[in-house]
Amino acid sequence: MSEFARTLKNIKALESAAESWPQWWKDLLSLWRPSGVDSGDYGLRLAIRNNYMNFYRRGQSVARVVINSKGVPTASIHFKYLFKNADVPKGQDYIKLQGEYILLGAESRKQYEGIDDLKKWISVINGDHIDAGYSGDEKKFVDLLVSANPGVIDLEVGIPAWGDQKSAPRMDLVIIKGVVLFFWKLKLSMISVFEPVLHLYWVRRQRYWSNWKSTVSFLTMRKRVTSTSS
Repeated sequence: MSEFARTLKNIKALESAAESWPQWWKDLLSLWRPSGVDSGDYGLRLAIRNNYMNFYRRGQSVARVVINSKGVPTASIHFKYLFKNADVPKGQDYIKLQGEYILLGAESRKQYEGIDDLKKWISVINGDHIDAGYSGDEKKFVDLLVSANPGVIDLEVGIPAWGDQKSAPRMDLVIIKGVVLFFWKLKLSMISVFEPVLHLYWVRRQRYWSNWKSTVSFLTMRKRVTSTSS
């Protein structure tokens, strides 16, 4: 079984980036809405992974953020949020945000124009410019659950497969209540709680929770960014 980890190793680099550059990192933080808070028109949900982060909008990853060995943050964003499918370069599904630029390929780049760029990409997920958008009814409902439950600590969780399983179970939500973790899988046609994984990961509860303590720093960063922008 592969390791199930939630941690960030370079918190100081992220704090430094939030106070200086790049602007897209500040914009992501300014749109972050923790669990227990309504996401509104453009709000994002943050999920910590194994030394990287995903910012989600209704179940769709808007940005995957990593920190390189020099402490520089880079975000990966799917082409489908920026261009029509016909415009996506063959073999390249993601653009990158690095410094103040959107990197469209090995030699192509354009200036990041600020939070309006980010909101345009989120609007595509919302379906503001197409019939359905990229977020279905189930994911919209999941976001409503996050808004109503401040105990949600993770989203879109892939749990390592065990036993005879060939694929990893994917949970929509992880909620902590007291000292118990609940892993939820939601289906609107048949709402259910995926309970069998609970006892398997009970022994990992303490480590999971201790790794999550590192995310408290993000609350401080978001407060700084929001205060500066206002």
